Amino acid sequence: MRWLLALVLLGCGGDENGAKDATNIDGPPRDAAIDAPPDAPTAVRRVDCPSAPDATVTTASFQFTPASVSINVGDIVKFAPENIHRVVPHATKPTDPGMSSGATGEIRCLQFTETGEFNYQCGPHPSMMGVVQVSN
Repeated sequence: MRWLLALVLLGCGGDENGAKDATNIDGPPRDAAIDAPPDAPTAVRRVDCPSAPDATVTTASFQFTPASVSINVGDIVKFAPENIHRVVPHATKPTDPGMSSGATGEIRCLQFTETGEFNYQCGPHPSMMGVVQVSN
């Protein structure tokens, strides 16, 4: 019970704003498709965040900002949701099992290796939606 209290008091790996960086918590990096079956094919892979990603998606007023991102194959998008939001694959629109930002508020960079439309939504707030459009 004391260890649980210590974790709560220490903030469980978040920064001063409560955001968690997937690159440095809970041991080695996990696969981007944490919610997908282990053998699920994915065109989205988790990478270390570069100092200048090709695009950045944040959240504000219960919206993804920007809601639509257009990038090229091989580009990297940094997802930096507020601590009450989480990127997950969209339940009914075309997507990829790799579309996941991990835990709520976790910062994650994803690289897109194929063309297509990758829809996502907020795990806790499914009315929040976004899309990454990838072309050559």
